[in-house]
Amino acid sequence: MKVRLLLLPLFTLFFFSCGGDSDSPETPKVTINSIKISASKTEIEVGETLTFTVTGNEGTNVTQQSKIYINGIEISEKSINPSEKGNITVSAKYNSFSSNSLVIKVLPKPISSIKVVSDNNWVDLNHKFTFKVLDSNDEEITGQSKIFINNTEIEGNKFQPNSYGSYNITAKFEGFTSETIKVESKQYATSFTQKVLIEDFTGTWCGWCPRVSYGIELVEKETDKAVITAIHRGNDPYHFGESNIGDLDEGSYPTAKLNRKTTWNYPEPDNVNQVLNFTNLSSDLGLAINSEINGNKIDLEISIGFLKSFENLKFVVYLVEDHLFFNQANYTNYYNGSATLVNFEHNNVLRKVITNLFGDAILNENMIANGVYTQSLNVTIPIAVNNTNNLKIVAFVVDNSGKAINVQKANINTYKNFD
Repeated sequence: MKVRLLLLPLFTLFFFSCGGDSDSPETPKVTINSIKISASKTEIEVGETLTFTVTGNEGTNVTQQSKIYINGIEISEKSINPSEKGNITVSAKYNSFSSNSLVIKVLPKPISSIKVVSDNNWVDLNHKFTFKVLDSNDEEITGQSKIFINNTEIEGNKFQPNSYGSYNITAKFEGFTSETIKVESKQYATSFTQKVLIEDFTGTWCGWCPRVSYGIELVEKETDKAVITAIHRGNDPYHFGESNIGDLDEGSYPTAKLNRKTTWNYPEPDNVNQVLNFTNLSSDLGLAINSEINGNKIDLEISIGFLKSFENLKFVVYLVEDHLFFNQANYTNYYNGSATLVNFEHNNVLRKVITNLFGDAILNENMIANGVYTQSLNVTIPIAVNNTNNLKIVAFVVDNSGKAINVQKANINTYKNFD
């Protein structure tokens, strides 16, 4: 009997020699060794949502496992809604890997209207009105606009009346025309607007302090009769340590005082009406402010008008600065609950107490009905001030108990009349 040997091809033998449960070799795993960040847009308008995606070199989406950074500061979300125009730089980290950097351009919203505003509702014949033109994004466009008084174009944005009466003011910019506002020239005030002073004790390090900042924003949406001073304390780039400010500081942050003596109730954003209630009535006392920068000094004139006689009053003057940008800690749900408010805008930051913190006395003989008390001051601008164009003067009068009776604010280099 013949025995036949069956010889299999080598490749078949090899196939049979590979055991296991699969009928094909395993696909080798690719290790992430670099990451890339991308954005939904490279140009967006203020208020639009911008989302980010982080991918590994082999295409895996690792966005949720990554950290996102805006201008070098980590954010808690994977998207943002920019509130300011300008450029922002975005990057990411995944494990030990850092991504590329993206520069996103944040554009203002298209202009839909313009408005003209006046620094005063009325002046006497010795002072000028100063007008500004703002677009629908609240960007100033005065220099590119035309301003009209009773339908006659004026040169520049200042106007000094030569007779008492009312004046109609309009502005034009490109194809837009503002609504008409009315201003008046008269000899003296017959009443004064009652305003409220808010002193906000705060800090960039204070995670609960955005609660008061948000409350202040809500107040300012409701009224222009609130005058704010933000007093920064502690480990803070705007720490204010001059004078005896600690005598007002309760050592608890945030703390907000209304007219110096009343605590703004917690939670402040839910108690806006508490602030507005201080502005319901008119006042028998008002303030006017005139200031001019000369070199590193400010020539300042504070005028206090009286509709009746007063006794035992003092006046306080602050120098504050707007448009300061620094990261703000945030433990609240306000501002979308971000743990760090990147480049948060800090306004009304106290830079100097010009008078005594608790007031310079006014002689009783200077506080008579239908009279005006005027005090001239010369102030050296603090070195800490970033931009003198962003300075404001805050002046208020306190009674014998220390309570603020009325308050006024004015931009630097302007005349703010009684109102």
